[in-house]
Amino acid sequence: MQVTFSAQDQSDLVLSYDLLVGADGTGSRVRSAMQEQDGWTAEVSDSGREYKVYQGLHADLEPPEFKGKKGATLHLYTTNDSFTTVTAHRNPDDSYSGTFSMRTGEHAKYNTQEAYEVLLREKFSTLPPHWVPEIAKQALQAKASSAGKRIKCPQLHSNGAIILGDAAHAVTPVFGQGANSALESCRVLDDTLTACTDPSTGKGDPRLIPAAFSKERTADVHALWWIDAAAYSFFAKRPGVDFFALLAHVLVGTIFGKLLPGLYGSSKPALLSLGKASVPYSSIYRAVQRDAAGVVAGLGGLLLLTCL
Repeated sequence: MQVTFSAQDQSDLVLSYDLLVGADGTGSRVRSAMQEQDGWTAEVSDSGREYKVYQGLHADLEPPEFKGKKGATLHLYTTNDSFTTVTAHRNPDDSYSGTFSMRTGEHAKYNTQEAYEVLLREKFSTLPPHWVPEIAKQALQAKASSAGKRIKCPQLHSNGAIILGDAAHAVTPVFGQGANSALESCRVLDDTLTACTDPSTGKGDPRLIPAAFSKERTADVHALWWIDAAAYSFFAKRPGVDFFALLAHVLVGTIFGKLLPGLYGSSKPALLSLGKASVPYSSIYRAVQRDAAGVVAGLGGLLLLTCL
């Protein structure tokens, strides 16, 4: 694998590598070169949304059945457009942190705390009133971040090169899996390097690594892409069949996970294990599809019985 580096003085430096690892983000040049060389196309979609983060707020938000119980909860405040939202995540210390999202470019229009406060009061009437000035203050001081692109590649390798992280499998912040999935890909690469090395000599054939990595990792990152897209459709107020498959899995999994703990390896639906390295994304995807199919079959059976 040869890589050409172009300097500002327009001179070029050509270096050779046994293996090139492209971890150069959503605008990956390595991915672009791989597509051009091998003739495949990555699926790239933009959320069209950016967000600012706030933290350290307190309020009595939990419903009676959750009071006094530990665990993460998510509260979503929506508006009449799918881009403007506020999320509130309960932290272990019972404080709340979250995001304040708007359409890309909208945050730049608000350059005073007062302007943010007017917007928050107008758009989010159910937001705790004492949160408004604090979210406005933190939003004014924070830098807007893109809510992300989703990237799905048919393969993660080319001759002498692989891609990982956002370059290969970017997702939105809905489940917070961007960094997790990138680190998991690093672990898979480490396992692949070990598998392609002769332990007796410490040597191996680097030409075997790219295809082996892609074979081991592609199914999992494709599963995460599907899970992320299904969940994001709810936040975008465009929930489709895939989102309701997730919902069916959580509802059915909560019931059967307690009756048959071995079904998911715990008493919780597999989706709630998202982010645990011991539970592959592809296993979660299969559990969602199985439970959704079970719900459809059950409803079909009930409909058939009512028609008899």
